[in-house]
Amino acid sequence: MSSFVRPLRRTLRRRPARPPHPRRPTGQAGLAPAPISSGFRYPVHRTALGPVRPILLLIIVGATVVAALLWSAGEQMLSQARADALAAATRENANRAIAYQQFVARTLDSARLAIDHYADRFATLAPATGPAAPPRRLEDPIAGNRLFASVAVLDARGVVRWASVPGLPPLDLARNPAFGRLRDDRSNRIAISAAEISRFVPRPLVSVSRAIRDANGTFRGAVVVRIPVERFVDFNQRAVTRPLDVISVIRLDGVTLARRTGARISYGDSVAGMLPMRQQLAHPDGTYIGPSAYSGIRRIFSHRRLAEYGIFVTSGIAERDVLAAEDGRVARVRGMTTAITLAIALFAGLAIHALLRRDKAARDLAGTNDRLHEAQRIGGIGDWEYDCAGDRLVLSDQLCRMYDRAPDDDMVGGRTALALLPREDRRRLLAAVRGAIAGKRPQSCDVVARTGRRHRSHRRIRIVPIVEADGSVRSLIGTDQDVSAEKAHAALREEVAHGARVQAMNIMAETIAHEIAQPLTAASNYIAAVQLGSAATAHQADLLGKARAQIVLAQGIMQRARDMAANRRSDGAARVAEAVDDALALLHASTPGCPATFAVKLDPEAAWVAADKVQVQQVLLNLLRNAVQAVRSHPAGHIVIASAAQPDGTVQLTVTDNGPGIGAPEEVFLPFVSSRPASGLGLGLSICRTIVESYGGRIHAEAGVARGARLCFTLPALAAPERAIEPA
Repeated sequence: MSSFVRPLRRTLRRRPARPPHPRRPTGQAGLAPAPISSGFRYPVHRTALGPVRPILLLIIVGATVVAALLWSAGEQMLSQARADALAAATRENANRAIAYQQFVARTLDSARLAIDHYADRFATLAPATGPAAPPRRLEDPIAGNRLFASVAVLDARGVVRWASVPGLPPLDLARNPAFGRLRDDRSNRIAISAAEISRFVPRPLVSVSRAIRDANGTFRGAVVVRIPVERFVDFNQRAVTRPLDVISVIRLDGVTLARRTGARISYGDSVAGMLPMRQQLAHPDGTYIGPSAYSGIRRIFSHRRLAEYGIFVTSGIAERDVLAAEDGRVARVRGMTTAITLAIALFAGLAIHALLRRDKAARDLAGTNDRLHEAQRIGGIGDWEYDCAGDRLVLSDQLCRMYDRAPDDDMVGGRTALALLPREDRRRLLAAVRGAIAGKRPQSCDVVARTGRRHRSHRRIRIVPIVEADGSVRSLIGTDQDVSAEKAHAALREEVAHGARVQAMNIMAETIAHEIAQPLTAASNYIAAVQLGSAATAHQADLLGKARAQIVLAQGIMQRARDMAANRRSDGAARVAEAVDDALALLHASTPGCPATFAVKLDPEAAWVAADKVQVQQVLLNLLRNAVQAVRSHPAGHIVIASAAQPDGTVQLTVTDNGPGIGAPEEVFLPFVSSRPASGLGLGLSICRTIVESYGGRIHAEAGVARGARLCFTLPALAAPERAIEPA
């Protein structure tokens, strides 16, 4: 065969050569060290640092100092970069606050000019008399300014006389608190009210108003200009803003007239007593870094006061947005610092390791080798890896020792590996390898291998395919275990089983003579009757036929006994009905006067099993003898033998009795466990389990039976007896 298995397309990288391990003298082909006495103790070798200690301290201190200096320099650089970024953002935000202050001032100046215009125009406005009438329409360019939502002129009674919004009903604002404050305030200053939604303009509006007084200071009314909230915060509408950027207009009493965070606009919140108001009162035109009054997000705030209007504006940039550009640099610098630190630590570790290794290698080598060899010897197992394309095996150190190879000679070809096996075992191993590759499933097989010049051992090979992403198998891994002791134990169990059969034959020896004597006596009588009887030919023929049947029966009994005692195996196919009949015949021959009645219920679909006929008879005979023993004291003992085909391709045979039952079903198959300690060794059911499991079947005692016991075992089914003689 040209290769171990069909070639695939991957080659294994050979592991680096290892220094050869010192090998202990062995008694047989170098397979294992000599047995260790019970008083053996692994030697303990303590490393004396001695002159190495100063060098170790120097390496550790030097590496620590270099790493500390490296991290200190990196963190200082990052700290300076962060400080520079915050300083630049602070300057940018202060400039934006100044520009925003000018924007809001221009907006309010426009409103003040409109108020001054209408205050002069209606300085002599007389109060309305009679019922309130709808306000008249203001249609001049000032009232039509798109900056204003509405302009209204009120008389001294609080009645709206003029308005820029058409179709308004009569309006009387005499009871409005804002109107009362305008009437009572003689300073004639501009008043700015908090934003609210108007009944006639469904938008949040900020009212800017002032009283109308004549030359004598008499209150004549008021002018109210309403500006939409969004007009105060569309300062940077066309600029690129971040989601956390904020601008706001706040009165000096803490009421927010307008606020814009990213694209969201709000109004009406109060920051009285909070950090923004404290900073504003302390520094009317200043900058600080702190948490937001609403969300707690740290921002760089710049605020500017408009004293003539009693408000101030703020502009804020989130600290996280400012430092986002520095995060990449922080990650890079810290990553590089970490890598260099790890390199320093690795170098120091390698240096320390080399020193310690050199110092203790001589002292620990012997003890390490002893422990390693002993652990591998006890395990008796090694691992391997096979490259399908390169047709080569890489062996573990333990496997090299098990096959009397040097640990560094760990690579062998497929042909060389196969040459260690006999021809039949070679075919079995190749079949398992092909099955693992074709089925992509683990396989195992037992072989006999030449592990030394004169030594052969039983090996259990387990094969696991490595399935690649494309579904192909290019390499195999597995284990090779020495199972010679297990095989020896199996052979011993086989001998014990044979001994049990021989013992059964000894027990039957006394009864066989009695059982055979009856049919032989009957045959003798029939023959005598022929000799002394009439000359009727038909009658003589009938008597001779009966005599022959009795003699054949005696021969069958003797043949079954000889087969059972000879320990012969058939060709691997057994008819269930025949095995049951033979077992019953042997049972009746070995237990005269059996009080039980028997019933046989066999499934015609489960006629054949892939097992040795004699061993099937032995299992049935053991189960039947236990059942007879269980029902011996029962006045109406009954035993049922049944078979049934199973869905998994096996045949299940059951022996059921109506005796006292089984106390612990899980323990009855253990060796040396018997319910008849005076007459049994407790090996019968254990031998049955060994026989059944050798064919891949299972034997068990079923629980849940109301009375009695039911013991079941399964064997592989055969569709026809010819299948049993086909080559495996």
